[in-house]
Amino acid sequence: AALQAIDAVRYANEFQNALRILNHIHVVDRIFKAHLLRLPHAYKATNTQDTPSLAALAAAVAEVDA
Repeated sequence: AALQAIDAVRYANEFQNALRILNHIHVVDRIFKAHLLRLPHAYKATNTQDTPSLAALAAAVAEVDA
């Protein structure tokens, strides 16, 4: 929610860096969850090559949290 308040145009680098960090946290969370459930995952790294939008990332995080 706090990231939505940032002016993504004025602070483009900072916004992108924050998204990358949050995406990294999300990917690691998904890897950890898969390991706990003894399920395979397709991740080869702790971040994705493409950074999702804030809305897509928020939706993905909400799905894992559920």
